[in-house]
Amino acid sequence: MLSMRYGLTALEKLLHHLQLHNKKADGAKSTHSSNSQPTELAIADTVLALSLNPQVNKIDLNFYRFSLYRLGKRLIELLKPLLESSTTISEFDLSYNNLSDEGIEILCESILINQHSAIKILRLKGNDIGDRGAAALAKLLKNNAQLEELELYDNQITALGFGQLVFALQFNHSLKKLELVKNKISDQHAEEVKESIRLGLQNNKFLKELRLSYNAISDRFINFLSDGLKQNSALQVLSLFDNKITADGIKTLANALTNNNALQDLKLGMNTIGDKGAEALGNMLKKNHSLLKLDLSDDKIMDIGAGHLSEGLKCNNALWEMGLNFNNITNTGATMLADALEGNQKSGLTIMNLKKNLIKEEGCNRLTALMQTRLKLTIDLTHNEVDKYSSQYRFFNKIRERNKSIIIEDNPYKRRKIIEEATSQHSVPSLFELSIFAVKEHISKNEYNKLNLPEHIYRHFLRSYY
Repeated sequence: MLSMRYGLTALEKLLHHLQLHNKKADGAKSTHSSNSQPTELAIADTVLALSLNPQVNKIDLNFYRFSLYRLGKRLIELLKPLLESSTTISEFDLSYNNLSDEGIEILCESILINQHSAIKILRLKGNDIGDRGAAALAKLLKNNAQLEELELYDNQITALGFGQLVFALQFNHSLKKLELVKNKISDQHAEEVKESIRLGLQNNKFLKELRLSYNAISDRFINFLSDGLKQNSALQVLSLFDNKITADGIKTLANALTNNNALQDLKLGMNTIGDKGAEALGNMLKKNHSLLKLDLSDDKIMDIGAGHLSEGLKCNNALWEMGLNFNNITNTGATMLADALEGNQKSGLTIMNLKKNLIKEEGCNRLTALMQTRLKLTIDLTHNEVDKYSSQYRFFNKIRERNKSIIIEDNPYKRRKIIEEATSQHSVPSLFELSIFAVKEHISKNEYNKLNLPEHIYRHFLRSYY
């Protein structure tokens, strides 16, 4: 997509034409007929024309989006004149194009040749980039002052390539997002690059997001990462979802983040941190004042771990979202969490996900009662062990039956988004929570007006319940 949202551009049409030609050539068992030359020349001419067009600011050649022929290195060679000359293109999407290390080297060299390159976003998802390609990209980062986002999802980069990329960050003053989700990062080669990781993270002042989910990162690698985070003052998002991190690695990471004033979003779901890891994070929450989101979903946390996290919540006023879904928390843990939030009136927590735990009616009732007094708090209790004949289950169903139009969305994130769009006020609690409060306490109009909600919400409320 070249500054266009719909339809194919001239370059894309030519690539499709080349695809059809190559298929015919393959069917005729022809390797390179003379008829292919005009098509390649046409593509080259089109690229040259685009390079002179100041209105072109985006090149989207994502294979999955347009079903283009996977040209691999050949595609980069065709784009080379454009990469070397354009001063207006700010985004390149070359995802899922079978690009290997050799193609990435040509890509990076071409961008470096262009001293006035304006590329800020480079998407290279789903290719075949390894450590050699990562080295070329590291060289680009060292000598480029425009690139802000580099996406390398689903490639073949190991710890060696990661180390080179992170080391280059200490010389880079522009990159804000580095995505290496679903690569081959593990303990292998980690020892060789531990100093590179430490120096890169310690000295970089600009990277905001580092996404390393779906790799094979273990405690040893986390130790090296933590060394760099101790003095990092820029990173705001760290995603380590679905790796091989245990309590030992979490202890090191939590210690590094205790006095960190930058990190706001930490994703640790689908690891095996257990209650010991939860204890370390609970202690961290007592002193950390920057973290806003903490995802601990599917982390083998039980009531003991929930208790440790509760101790942290008693002292923490910054955290506003915590994910504890898909764990093994029962009524005991749920009660400790409720007590902690009830005792900390300054707590900023607005979203807690306890979906798919082992909480029964008593624990659910305790948390539901908390939501009635903390109207800005949303707690997801779906798929717990509440008996279908219990009073709480019947109460929830009663709300559904009495009001078919009201928003009853199990997913708290979706529900909050729907409510915010409906009211255009981000501080308004969800209609679902207001409905519970109204049915149980029979709010009068005067009491309802104290909530300072828009008039159309109140009319909707009256139509639904009275």
